Amino acid sequence: MPLFLFATFLSSSITIYQGIKEIDRTLIKAAYTFGANDGELFLYVTLPAAFPYILVAARAALAGSFTTLIAAEMTGATIGLGARIQIASGAARIDIVMMGIITIGILGFIFDQLLLFVEKQLTKWK
Repeated sequence: MPLFLFATFLSSSITIYQGIKEIDRTLIKAAYTFGANDGELFLYVTLPAAFPYILVAARAALAGSFTTLIAAEMTGATIGLGARIQIASGAARIDIVMMGIITIGILGFIFDQLLLFVEKQLTKWK
């Protein structure tokens, strides 16, 4: 678990921070003018405005964690896709190695497209 956290936390944090920084100050002033407290400001202004950035951070975190998972399996595991590629590489089974690489690419593409679909469904106002 900590390995994935280290692989994704910093880039996700920076992306979400940038999304919060990009919020139009007029929206914040208007919310305070209409009597919003800090909780309401977060819930009704900050979160919706930064939500596209949160989803971009999730896509980047998915890519980073997927890459970290495969690398960890290749170096220290006996089961898993990365371990299978590593073992096949040592046995000169190029067909298994290539199939593993293609599988990684397909899985990465499917997960990315899934998150992109969710992003489009949840951020129709963009």
